[in-house]
Amino acid sequence: MRSCQGRLKLALAFGLSSAGSLHPATAGDISFTGDVIYESEVVSSNNDLDKEYLNLTVGHTGQGSGLVSNGATLGTIGATYLGEKAGAQGEVTVTGASSHWLAEDMFVGAAGQGNLIIQEGANVTIGALAIAGSDAGSLGTISLTGPGTSLLSSIDLILGYSGEARFSVTDGAEVDVLGSSRFSVNPGSSSTITISGDGTEWRTLKNLDIGYGGDSTLTIDGFAKVGSVKSSIGYSAGSSGTVIVSGNDGTGTFARRSEWEYDSLQIGLHGTGNLTIADGGWITAASETVMATTSGSTGTATVTGAESVWYQQGALTVGKAGRAELTIQDGGTVETYGGAAIVGQDVGGTGTATVTGPGSLWNIENNALVIGDYGQGTLFIEDGGAVISETGSIGGNGFSTHGHGEVTVTGAGSSWKTRTLVVGNGGGGSGVLTIDDGGEVEAISLILGNSGVGTLNLNGTDGHRGSLLTYGVSAVPTLGRINFNGGILKPAQSGTLIQSGVEVILHDGGAFIDTGTSDSIISASMDGVGGLTKLGSGTLTLTGYNSYQGVTQVEHGTLLWGGTPPFDVGGFVQGGAYVVNGGSLDLGTNHGYNPIHPERFALAMSSLSGTGGGVNLNTGELIVDQVVTTDYAGVISGTGGLTKLGSGRLSLSGDNTYTGKTIVGGGTLAVNGSLASEVLVGPDGSLEGTGAVNANVLNEGVVAPGNSIGTLAVNGSYSQSAEGVLRLESDFAAGKIDRLEITGDASLAGKVQVSAASLLPRIALPFLSAGGSLSQSLSVDSALFDFEITGTSGALSIAANSAHFADPGVALTSQQKASANHLQEIWNAGGGTFGTLFGVLGVLADTAPASYASALSDLTPGASGAASVASVSAAQDHLGMLMSCPVFAPGTSLLVETSCAWSQGSAQVMDQQAESGAAGFQTSTYALQAGAQYEVRPDWFVGFAGGYDRSFTRSDDDRAKADGDTLHAGLSVKHQTGGWLFAGALSGSYGWYGNSRSIRIPGLTATAKSDQDIYTFGTRARAAYTFAVAPFYVRPLVDLDLIYSHAGGYREAGAGVLDLQVSSRDQWSFHATPALEVGTQVSLGETAVLRAFAGAGVSFGSADTWETHARLISAPAGTGTFQSDMPLPGTMGRIYAGVDIASGNGFSLRTQYSGGFSDSTSSHSGTLRLSYRF
Repeated sequence: MRSCQGRLKLALAFGLSSAGSLHPATAGDISFTGDVIYESEVVSSNNDLDKEYLNLTVGHTGQGSGLVSNGATLGTIGATYLGEKAGAQGEVTVTGASSHWLAEDMFVGAAGQGNLIIQEGANVTIGALAIAGSDAGSLGTISLTGPGTSLLSSIDLILGYSGEARFSVTDGAEVDVLGSSRFSVNPGSSSTITISGDGTEWRTLKNLDIGYGGDSTLTIDGFAKVGSVKSSIGYSAGSSGTVIVSGNDGTGTFARRSEWEYDSLQIGLHGTGNLTIADGGWITAASETVMATTSGSTGTATVTGAESVWYQQGALTVGKAGRAELTIQDGGTVETYGGAAIVGQDVGGTGTATVTGPGSLWNIENNALVIGDYGQGTLFIEDGGAVISETGSIGGNGFSTHGHGEVTVTGAGSSWKTRTLVVGNGGGGSGVLTIDDGGEVEAISLILGNSGVGTLNLNGTDGHRGSLLTYGVSAVPTLGRINFNGGILKPAQSGTLIQSGVEVILHDGGAFIDTGTSDSIISASMDGVGGLTKLGSGTLTLTGYNSYQGVTQVEHGTLLWGGTPPFDVGGFVQGGAYVVNGGSLDLGTNHGYNPIHPERFALAMSSLSGTGGGVNLNTGELIVDQVVTTDYAGVISGTGGLTKLGSGRLSLSGDNTYTGKTIVGGGTLAVNGSLASEVLVGPDGSLEGTGAVNANVLNEGVVAPGNSIGTLAVNGSYSQSAEGVLRLESDFAAGKIDRLEITGDASLAGKVQVSAASLLPRIALPFLSAGGSLSQSLSVDSALFDFEITGTSGALSIAANSAHFADPGVALTSQQKASANHLQEIWNAGGGTFGTLFGVLGVLADTAPASYASALSDLTPGASGAASVASVSAAQDHLGMLMSCPVFAPGTSLLVETSCAWSQGSAQVMDQQAESGAAGFQTSTYALQAGAQYEVRPDWFVGFAGGYDRSFTRSDDDRAKADGDTLHAGLSVKHQTGGWLFAGALSGSYGWYGNSRSIRIPGLTATAKSDQDIYTFGTRARAAYTFAVAPFYVRPLVDLDLIYSHAGGYREAGAGVLDLQVSSRDQWSFHATPALEVGTQVSLGETAVLRAFAGAGVSFGSADTWETHARLISAPAGTGTFQSDMPLPGTMGRIYAGVDIASGNGFSLRTQYSGGFSDSTSSHSGTLRLSYRF
């Protein structure tokens, strides 16, 4: 170890010694510590050097470090290694102003770890090759920091040859490479380079390759600058390079910004390249930039953030032969000058460009933008992004073949502005332009399908329509197509907007043509399911043969027919729906021969509607053949006429001035404005409205003044043929009726039909006046009423003088006739408050006789009396529960009575079919009962019982229901002697019911509700004899019942004038029921006995009808009641069967089924009884 001023310490490794001699340094410090090897210390020929060596190793196999500071100058004219061998670590710091290291070849991290630190104004100059991270597994780190700090590489700078390199230049330091800079040269190598800080610069005189063979990342930020000539990111196959340029001072002046300036650039030459310009970063390219240059390569570039700029002075290719993506977002800008921008250039190349977000811009000034040249290209302009180009080409460039391009412009504020745009510009190729959701495209000239197939999609919805502004659209026939689905086409000047040869399809969203102030022509033919909407104040002329199926709508300006004479081919769609809300629909004047109406052109519509504007017929005829209901509030003008066909209703509410004839051949024409045209109403037509016909009217169909009740004026003459009908809506109670006011002569034959909202007898209402002569031979058709037409000077009136409700011309049931006769009484008494009911019934009888009959049924109590009918059967059941508590006499099969107590539950369903006009019903009853009998003396028994029933009654026609609760009780006396049993019983019940009756008469629907009390008394006498032949028995018996039923009267509420008052009703009935019961006993063990039994009989009743008398509560005083009958089963077959199990401890359990059957009635019940003998 030798030392001198400045202290040089050399620790020799591997037994090597220094050679030569040492001379004192003139200034500064140079020191080395640890594992350091130097060779051939030489006397410097340069007096500025403190020390100079041939070769220098810092960290040969171990750890070594060096320091050049305080203005010292170190020179090495051979090779320098920092971390030479694997595992070695070498670090040298060059620090301080004027501190300098002059080196020839330098390896920072040859096989081990090397670290070179240059700071505080120090300088390092490398005369030959500089490598950081040389061998696989090595790590080389170089950092420069501070103003005045610099690194000069005279030949090439390699960062990450086979190992890893970390390189940082910050805070004003500078790097100059006079040769090439290559980052990550071999596969497996990696490098991270950071150029950061205001005043920091890196300049490479030749090539700059980021990711030459391995993976490399270059970050330029903090206002640093990088300059290079020929550059690449992702040079070799399998390599990956990333460059990030970000940051500026935010002042908007771009005075301080992070920037990369290069001559040319390949992003993904053979490998994968990624470029990001963010947060105000800037790139300036003096020549071309190519992304994804070769097959299999990948290139990605993103320009994001306000003031982030890519200034491209040459051509820009996105996807030359590989796959590339360019994204301009969030206010980023790409300026392309001096060359074309191509997305998807070569065969196999795929390019995608996306311009998205407000302020985002791709400006290709004075040059072409080609999407899909020979390859596949896609451009998205969305969410406010913008593209500007001199020309545009989608799917080829005019000379290329088989390219395919797609452009989508979508979102509010998104736009593409260009002078000439060709879609489908390459032989065998294709192009698609889609404008959607508020996107906008401006193209002075648009060609669809030049030598390839070109498609334009114009889409959108209200408030979000895609739009195209152009001088005109043309195409090579069969190659160009426009798909309209809600988008807007705007002309930039007057002329032909869509030329013939362009296929135009209107989809569900339709086409919107906004002419602005221009006058435009569409000579192409339009087809599809959608419609056409005309916007703008100019004129749009349709000359093509159009067959689209949607609505033609005019909002502003003029839509003009421009078909071709002499056969009027083309122009407007025949048979379509038309809506005119503003502007004018003009049938034009240049017409030829019409074979149907030789004197005029005819336009057929499936409907006409709209809120304003006009339809100019000129000399043409308008045929509206519609099945829907519409209103047109605009003005129809011209000398032509109007024909209304179809079953629909057309209302004209404007003041129409056309003078040709109006023919109502089908459906309804409502004049709610005015007509200047004569009107002919055909046999299948109807004329309505509250407006004025300022001409003559001939009625061979139906004229119905008003829309409900109103007045139609005829300022001319009125004639009605024998087939004609004058239909009048009226409200006699209010004194209102439709009126026909005629200023001229009136001659009326045919009929009058009256549709009354209310109708009362002998009220005359005037319905017609005439200013000229008046003659009439009218008759009135009505199924219920006899109308009389009377005339005074120039006026006619009508009144209903009589009615015949029970004779409407259709068969009625007895119940319906009863309610009809009740209505007749009310009519004859002046009608009272029943005018609305009479009016509705009149309409029903005239138009729907079955509904009239049903309405009469709604006015009867109907099945509301079902609870009274069911009470008779229930009384018999209550008597029956008192009759039986039998057991077998010991050792025999003879049935005898015994003392017992019992309780039971039962459920029953009774079904009464409709009969003789009475509605059928069904009653469900659920009962709980209990009782006992006691032997008061030998063979004499006294019994009593009581219970609670809950019942639900529903009519079969759903008109009526009754829900009720019943309490009942009874007494019985029995005497047995031998095989004979004699019994008598007395029972009574009280029930309370809630009734409802549904009324379904149109316009009078309601539910009438009421409460009713029903009580019954009944007596029964029974004689029975048992024939016992063990183990069987046979018991014939006869029951004689006398039953009194009382149904209380009630008043309904809830249905207004249709509420009923029902009278109370009392009825006695006698019933005789002979029956035969058979049974057997079966022993169940030692003490239990089972009795199985079955019986059948017939009940003969004295009453077969339950009569109910009712009247409408609001009927005039003196009006009687009418009768409504419910059938009672006069003869009913009865069956029953069951099982009774008696135990030795006195308990027994019985289950029993009972049924009853007649011609119209059936019942089924089940009972479970528990008894205890004592």
